[in-house]
Amino acid sequence: MKKCIALLFIALSCSHLKAQRIISFFNEQKSPELVKLFKDSSLIPNLQAIHGEIRMGTLDLNAERASVVKRLNEAGVPVVAWLVLTEEDGYFSNSINADLSSKRYQEIKAWANQYQIKLKGIGLDFEIDMNDLKLARQSPFKLIYKMYARLYEDDSNFTMARLKYDTLVAQIKADGYEVEGYYMPYINDEAAAGKTSIQKMARFIKYETGKDIPMLYSSLNGNGDGLLKIYGEDVKLYAAGLGSTGGGLDSSSLLTYEQLAHDMNVAFKTVKEVHIFSLEGTVKAGMMPKLLNYKYDSTVAYDQKAIQSAMSVQKKVKFISTILSYPTLFLISILLILVGIVWVIKLIIQKIIKLIKGSKG
Repeated sequence: MKKCIALLFIALSCSHLKAQRIISFFNEQKSPELVKLFKDSSLIPNLQAIHGEIRMGTLDLNAERASVVKRLNEAGVPVVAWLVLTEEDGYFSNSINADLSSKRYQEIKAWANQYQIKLKGIGLDFEIDMNDLKLARQSPFKLIYKMYARLYEDDSNFTMARLKYDTLVAQIKADGYEVEGYYMPYINDEAAAGKTSIQKMARFIKYETGKDIPMLYSSLNGNGDGLLKIYGEDVKLYAAGLGSTGGGLDSSSLLTYEQLAHDMNVAFKTVKEVHIFSLEGTVKAGMMPKLLNYKYDSTVAYDQKAIQSAMSVQKKVKFISTILSYPTLFLISILLILVGIVWVIKLIIQKIIKLIKGSKG
Protein backbone atom coordinates (compact mmCIF):
# COMPACT_ATOMS: atom_id res chain seq x y z
CA MET A 1 0.00 0.00 0.00
CA LYS A 2 2.84 2.37 0.91
CA LYS A 3 4.51 1.62 -2.43
CA CYS A 4 1.29 2.50 -4.29
CA ILE A 5 1.02 5.79 -2.41
CA ALA A 6 4.67 6.58 -3.16
CA LEU A 7 4.22 5.81 -6.86
CA LEU A 8 1.08 7.95 -6.95
CA PHE A 9 2.96 10.83 -5.32
CA ILE A 10 5.80 10.54 -7.85
CA ALA A 11 3.30 10.44 -10.73
CA LEU A 12 1.53 13.54 -9.47
CA SER A 13 4.86 15.31 -9.01
CA CYS A 14 5.95 14.46 -12.54
CA SER A 15 2.59 15.62 -13.86
CA HIS A 16 3.01 18.94 -12.04
CA LEU A 17 6.49 19.40 -13.46
CA LYS A 18 5.26 18.61 -16.95
CA ALA A 19 2.50 21.20 -16.59
CA GLN A 20 4.88 23.83 -15.22
CA ARG A 21 4.50 27.06 -17.14
CA ILE A 22 7.87 28.43 -18.23
CA ILE A 23 8.83 32.08 -18.14
CA SER A 24 11.90 32.78 -20.24
CA PHE A 25 13.75 35.99 -21.08
CA PHE A 26 15.63 37.04 -24.18
CA ASN A 27 18.90 38.83 -23.46
CA GLU A 28 20.60 40.98 -26.10
CA GLN A 29 23.67 42.57 -24.52
CA LYS A 30 27.36 42.63 -25.20
CA SER A 31 29.55 41.12 -22.49
CA PRO A 32 30.39 44.31 -20.54
CA GLU A 33 26.69 45.18 -20.15
CA LEU A 34 25.83 41.53 -19.44
CA VAL A 35 28.40 41.29 -16.64
CA LYS A 36 27.10 44.55 -15.18
CA LEU A 37 23.51 43.25 -15.29
CA PHE A 38 24.43 40.13 -13.33
CA LYS A 39 26.25 42.11 -10.64
CA ASP A 40 22.76 42.43 -9.20
CA SER A 41 22.98 39.73 -6.51
CA SER A 42 19.21 39.24 -6.49
CA LEU A 43 18.87 38.45 -10.21
CA ILE A 44 19.86 34.78 -10.24
CA PRO A 45 17.87 33.94 -7.07
CA ASN A 46 14.86 35.65 -8.65
CA LEU A 47 15.28 33.60 -11.81
CA GLN A 48 15.48 30.46 -9.69
CA ALA A 49 12.35 31.43 -7.79
CA ILE A 50 10.24 31.73 -10.95
CA HIS A 51 11.94 28.73 -12.63
CA GLY A 52 13.11 31.17 -15.30
CA GLU A 53 15.16 30.47 -18.39
CA ILE A 54 17.42 32.65 -20.57
CA ARG A 55 17.66 32.96 -24.37
CA MET A 56 21.05 34.68 -24.57
CA GLY A 57 22.12 36.50 -27.74
CA THR A 58 25.61 35.52 -28.89
CA LEU A 59 26.78 39.08 -29.61
CA ASP A 60 30.25 38.01 -28.56
CA LEU A 61 31.86 34.81 -27.33
CA ASN A 62 34.45 35.36 -24.62
CA ALA A 63 35.43 34.51 -21.06
CA GLU A 64 33.20 37.22 -19.55
CA ARG A 65 30.04 35.84 -21.15
CA ALA A 66 31.09 32.30 -20.29
CA SER A 67 31.47 33.26 -16.62
CA VAL A 68 27.88 34.51 -16.52
CA VAL A 69 26.58 31.34 -18.21
CA LYS A 70 28.59 29.20 -15.77
CA ARG A 71 26.95 30.98 -12.82
CA LEU A 72 23.55 30.31 -14.38
CA ASN A 73 24.52 26.65 -14.90
CA GLU A 74 25.49 26.32 -11.25
CA ALA A 75 22.18 27.88 -10.21
CA GLY A 76 20.21 25.50 -12.42
CA VAL A 77 18.91 28.26 -14.72
CA PRO A 78 18.68 26.87 -18.30
CA VAL A 79 20.42 28.90 -21.02
CA VAL A 80 19.67 28.69 -24.74
CA ALA A 81 22.22 30.29 -27.07
CA TRP A 82 20.29 32.69 -29.28
CA LEU A 83 22.36 32.58 -32.46
CA VAL A 84 23.07 36.03 -33.88
CA LEU A 85 25.72 37.05 -36.40
CA THR A 86 27.69 40.26 -36.82
CA GLU A 87 25.64 43.15 -38.18
CA GLU A 88 27.69 43.03 -41.38
CA ASP A 89 26.64 39.41 -41.89
CA GLY A 90 22.97 40.29 -41.41
CA TYR A 91 22.72 39.72 -37.62
CA PHE A 92 19.65 37.47 -38.01
CA SER A 93 19.44 34.24 -40.00
CA ASN A 94 17.78 34.65 -43.38
CA SER A 95 17.49 33.17 -46.86
CA ILE A 96 20.99 34.14 -47.99
CA ASN A 97 23.24 33.66 -44.94
CA ALA A 98 22.64 30.02 -43.94
CA ASP A 99 26.36 29.28 -44.38
CA LEU A 100 27.25 32.10 -41.99
CA SER A 101 24.70 30.81 -39.49
CA SER A 102 26.31 27.36 -39.67
CA LYS A 103 29.74 28.90 -39.11
CA ARG A 104 28.44 30.84 -36.12
CA TYR A 105 27.02 27.67 -34.60
CA GLN A 106 30.44 26.02 -34.82
CA GLU A 107 31.93 29.03 -33.04
CA ILE A 108 29.28 28.79 -30.29
CA LYS A 109 29.92 25.08 -29.84
CA ALA A 110 33.69 25.62 -29.65
CA TRP A 111 33.20 28.43 -27.12
CA ALA A 112 30.93 26.26 -24.94
CA ASN A 113 33.45 23.41 -25.04
CA GLN A 114 36.36 25.71 -24.28
CA TYR A 115 34.78 27.11 -21.13
CA GLN A 116 32.92 23.92 -20.16
CA ILE A 117 29.51 25.56 -20.05
CA LYS A 118 26.17 23.87 -20.57
CA LEU A 119 23.65 25.09 -23.13
CA LYS A 120 20.11 23.77 -23.19
CA GLY A 121 19.80 24.47 -26.90
CA ILE A 122 20.37 26.73 -29.86
CA GLY A 123 17.85 29.32 -31.05
CA LEU A 124 17.74 30.40 -34.70
CA ASP A 125 16.25 33.86 -35.29
CA PHE A 126 14.70 34.22 -38.77
CA GLU A 127 14.27 37.93 -39.44
CA ILE A 128 15.13 40.74 -41.84
CA ASP A 129 18.74 41.40 -42.88
CA MET A 130 20.32 43.98 -40.55
CA ASN A 131 21.93 45.63 -43.58
CA ASP A 132 18.45 46.41 -44.87
CA LEU A 133 17.48 47.96 -41.55
CA LYS A 134 20.55 50.19 -41.71
CA LEU A 135 19.80 51.17 -45.30
CA ALA A 136 16.22 52.04 -44.30
CA ARG A 137 17.62 54.75 -42.02
CA GLN A 138 20.32 55.96 -44.41
CA SER A 139 18.59 55.81 -47.81
CA PRO A 140 15.00 54.52 -47.77
CA PHE A 141 14.47 55.00 -51.50
CA LYS A 142 17.54 52.94 -52.29
CA LEU A 143 16.20 50.18 -50.04
CA ILE A 144 12.81 50.27 -51.78
CA TYR A 145 14.56 49.84 -55.14
CA LYS A 146 16.65 46.92 -53.84
CA MET A 147 13.69 45.17 -52.26
CA TYR A 148 11.53 45.63 -55.34
CA ALA A 149 14.27 44.18 -57.58
CA ARG A 150 14.29 41.04 -55.40
CA LEU A 151 10.69 40.31 -56.45
CA TYR A 152 12.08 39.12 -59.79
CA GLU A 153 14.23 36.45 -58.16
CA ASP A 154 13.06 32.87 -58.37
CA ASP A 155 12.59 30.66 -55.31
CA SER A 156 15.95 28.91 -55.62
CA ASN A 157 17.37 30.88 -52.67
CA PHE A 158 14.68 29.41 -50.43
CA THR A 159 15.20 25.87 -51.68
CA MET A 160 18.97 26.04 -51.15
CA ALA A 161 18.65 27.83 -47.79
CA ARG A 162 16.19 25.24 -46.42
CA LEU A 163 18.57 22.43 -47.36
CA LYS A 164 21.41 24.21 -45.58
CA TYR A 165 19.30 24.87 -42.48
CA ASP A 166 18.22 21.21 -42.56
CA THR A 167 21.89 20.25 -42.37
CA LEU A 168 22.55 22.77 -39.61
CA VAL A 169 19.60 21.63 -37.48
CA ALA A 170 20.59 17.98 -37.91
CA GLN A 171 24.12 18.84 -36.77
CA ILE A 172 22.90 20.77 -33.72
CA LYS A 173 20.67 17.87 -32.66
CA ALA A 174 23.46 15.36 -33.27
CA ASP A 175 25.62 17.42 -30.90
CA GLY A 176 23.00 16.97 -28.20
CA TYR A 177 21.33 20.37 -28.26
CA GLU A 178 17.67 21.23 -28.64
CA VAL A 179 16.75 23.56 -31.54
CA GLU A 180 14.14 26.31 -31.63
CA GLY A 181 13.27 29.08 -34.08
CA TYR A 182 11.98 32.65 -33.69
CA TYR A 183 9.97 34.33 -36.43
CA MET A 184 7.44 37.05 -37.32
CA PRO A 185 3.91 35.56 -37.36
CA TYR A 186 2.69 37.15 -40.60
CA ILE A 187 5.10 35.01 -42.62
CA ASN A 188 2.84 32.06 -41.88
CA ASP A 189 -0.02 33.85 -43.63
CA GLU A 190 2.02 34.37 -46.77
CA ALA A 191 3.34 30.80 -46.74
CA ALA A 192 -0.17 29.38 -46.22
CA ALA A 193 -1.27 31.23 -49.38
CA GLY A 194 1.61 29.73 -51.34
CA LYS A 195 3.28 33.12 -51.89
CA THR A 196 6.86 34.28 -51.28
CA SER A 197 6.94 37.95 -52.29
CA ILE A 198 7.35 39.44 -48.80
CA GLN A 199 9.94 36.79 -47.99
CA LYS A 200 11.87 37.70 -51.14
CA MET A 201 11.76 41.42 -50.40
CA ALA A 202 12.85 41.12 -46.76
CA ARG A 203 15.05 38.02 -47.08
CA PHE A 204 12.75 36.27 -44.60
CA ILE A 205 12.54 32.51 -44.76
CA LYS A 206 9.70 30.32 -43.55
CA TYR A 207 11.59 27.54 -41.79
CA GLU A 208 10.28 25.14 -39.14
CA THR A 209 12.66 23.81 -36.48
CA GLY A 210 10.10 21.71 -34.61
CA LYS A 211 9.85 24.25 -31.80
CA ASP A 212 8.91 27.55 -33.38
CA ILE A 213 8.24 30.66 -31.30
CA PRO A 214 6.45 33.59 -32.98
CA MET A 215 7.27 37.09 -31.77
CA LEU A 216 3.83 38.33 -30.74
CA TYR A 217 5.04 41.61 -29.22
CA SER A 218 2.06 43.80 -28.38
CA SER A 219 4.35 46.84 -27.98
CA LEU A 220 5.58 46.38 -31.55
CA ASN A 221 2.37 45.21 -33.20
CA GLY A 222 0.03 47.13 -30.89
CA ASN A 223 -2.31 44.18 -30.65
CA GLY A 224 -1.38 41.56 -28.08
CA ASP A 225 -4.82 39.97 -27.61
CA GLY A 226 -5.53 39.66 -31.31
CA LEU A 227 -2.16 38.17 -32.15
CA LEU A 228 -2.30 35.75 -29.24
CA LYS A 229 -5.74 34.60 -30.32
CA ILE A 230 -5.22 34.04 -34.05
CA TYR A 231 -1.55 32.99 -33.85
CA GLY A 232 -1.79 31.34 -30.44
CA GLU A 233 -5.05 29.73 -29.37
CA ASP A 234 -6.38 29.20 -32.91
CA VAL A 235 -3.31 27.17 -33.90
CA LYS A 236 -2.70 25.58 -30.47
CA LEU A 237 0.66 27.28 -30.12
CA TYR A 238 3.19 25.83 -27.66
CA ALA A 239 5.26 28.96 -26.97
CA ALA A 240 5.06 32.70 -27.65
CA GLY A 241 7.40 35.68 -27.59
CA LEU A 242 6.01 38.63 -25.60
CA GLY A 243 7.17 42.20 -25.03
CA SER A 244 8.78 44.50 -25.19
CA THR A 245 10.03 45.65 -21.83
CA GLY A 246 12.94 47.39 -23.55
CA GLY A 247 16.54 46.57 -24.38
CA GLY A 248 18.46 45.29 -27.38
CA LEU A 249 17.67 46.79 -30.76
CA ASP A 250 14.05 47.43 -29.83
CA SER A 251 12.86 51.03 -30.07
CA SER A 252 9.10 50.50 -29.87
CA SER A 253 6.93 51.64 -26.98
CA LEU A 254 7.46 49.64 -23.80
CA LEU A 255 4.99 47.61 -21.80
CA THR A 256 4.10 48.37 -18.20
CA TYR A 257 4.08 45.45 -15.78
CA GLU A 258 0.27 45.43 -15.85
CA GLN A 259 0.29 45.16 -19.65
CA LEU A 260 2.91 42.41 -19.56
CA ALA A 261 0.95 40.45 -16.94
CA HIS A 262 -2.18 40.79 -19.07
CA ASP A 263 -0.35 39.42 -22.13
CA MET A 264 1.02 36.55 -20.04
CA ASN A 265 -2.46 35.68 -18.77
CA VAL A 266 -3.83 35.70 -22.32
CA ALA A 267 -0.87 33.69 -23.66
CA PHE A 268 -1.02 31.06 -20.92
CA LYS A 269 -4.57 30.21 -21.99
CA THR A 270 -2.85 28.20 -24.71
CA VAL A 271 0.94 28.16 -24.50
CA LYS A 272 3.21 26.45 -21.98
CA GLU A 273 6.10 28.89 -22.44
CA VAL A 274 6.30 32.66 -22.69
CA HIS A 275 9.55 34.27 -23.80
CA ILE A 276 9.80 37.89 -22.70
CA PHE A 277 11.91 40.43 -24.52
CA SER A 278 14.00 41.32 -22.66
CA LEU A 279 15.74 40.37 -19.42
CA GLU A 280 17.65 43.65 -19.22
CA GLY A 281 14.52 45.67 -19.93
CA THR A 282 12.54 43.76 -17.30
CA VAL A 283 15.24 44.35 -14.67
CA LYS A 284 15.64 48.04 -15.54
CA ALA A 285 11.88 48.59 -15.29
CA GLY A 286 11.81 46.97 -11.84
CA MET A 287 9.48 44.18 -12.98
CA MET A 288 11.42 41.18 -11.70
CA PRO A 289 10.26 41.42 -8.05
CA LYS A 290 6.68 41.73 -9.32
CA LEU A 291 7.06 38.60 -11.43
CA LEU A 292 7.92 36.71 -8.24
CA ASN A 293 4.31 37.22 -7.20
CA TYR A 294 2.80 36.61 -10.63
CA LYS A 295 -0.08 34.14 -10.65
CA TYR A 296 -1.87 33.02 -13.77
CA ASP A 297 -5.37 34.46 -14.01
CA SER A 298 -7.53 32.32 -16.29
CA THR A 299 -10.46 34.74 -16.06
CA VAL A 300 -8.81 37.36 -18.27
CA ALA A 301 -10.79 37.63 -21.51
CA TYR A 302 -9.66 38.48 -25.03
CA ASP A 303 -10.36 41.98 -26.32
CA GLN A 304 -12.70 41.24 -29.23
CA LYS A 305 -11.84 44.50 -31.01
CA ALA A 306 -8.19 43.50 -30.92
CA ILE A 307 -9.03 40.17 -32.54
CA GLN A 308 -10.91 41.92 -35.35
CA SER A 309 -7.99 44.31 -35.81
CA ALA A 310 -5.49 41.45 -36.02
CA MET A 311 -7.67 39.66 -38.58
CA SER A 312 -7.79 42.87 -40.62
CA VAL A 313 -3.99 43.14 -40.61
CA GLN A 314 -3.77 39.47 -41.55
CA LYS A 315 -5.97 40.10 -44.60
CA LYS A 316 -3.87 43.12 -45.61
CA VAL A 317 -0.67 41.10 -45.40
CA LYS A 318 -2.16 38.42 -47.65
CA PHE A 319 -3.38 41.07 -50.10
CA ILE A 320 0.00 42.83 -50.25
CA SER A 321 1.77 39.50 -50.68
CA THR A 322 -0.54 38.61 -53.57
CA ILE A 323 -0.21 41.86 -55.52
CA LEU A 324 3.57 41.89 -55.05
CA SER A 325 3.67 38.42 -56.58
CA TYR A 326 3.09 40.20 -59.92
CA PRO A 327 5.79 42.91 -59.78
CA THR A 328 5.53 44.10 -63.39
CA LEU A 329 1.76 44.41 -63.29
CA PHE A 330 2.06 46.16 -59.93
CA LEU A 331 4.60 48.64 -61.34
CA ILE A 332 2.44 49.38 -64.40
CA SER A 333 -0.56 49.96 -62.12
CA ILE A 334 1.43 52.40 -59.97
CA LEU A 335 2.63 54.27 -63.06
CA LEU A 336 -0.93 54.50 -64.44
CA ILE A 337 -2.14 55.84 -61.11
CA LEU A 338 0.64 58.46 -61.10
CA VAL A 339 -0.17 59.46 -64.68
CA GLY A 340 -3.84 59.75 -63.70
CA ILE A 341 -2.99 61.96 -60.72
CA VAL A 342 -0.80 64.21 -62.90
CA TRP A 343 -3.59 64.45 -65.49
CA VAL A 344 -6.17 65.41 -62.83
CA ILE A 345 -3.81 68.02 -61.37
CA LYS A 346 -3.23 69.42 -64.86
CA LEU A 347 -7.00 69.74 -65.46
CA ILE A 348 -7.46 71.48 -62.11
CA ILE A 349 -4.66 73.94 -62.86
CA GLN A 350 -6.14 74.69 -66.31
CA LYS A 351 -9.57 75.38 -64.77
CA ILE A 352 -8.02 77.65 -62.15
CA ILE A 353 -6.19 79.59 -64.85
CA LYS A 354 -9.44 79.97 -66.84
CA LEU A 355 -11.25 81.20 -63.73
CA ILE A 356 -8.52 83.72 -63.02
CA LYS A 357 -8.57 84.96 -66.64
CA GLY A 358 -12.38 85.13 -66.57
CA SER A 359 -12.40 87.19 -63.38
CA LYS A 360 -9.93 89.65 -64.90
CA GLY A 361 -12.05 89.97 -68.04
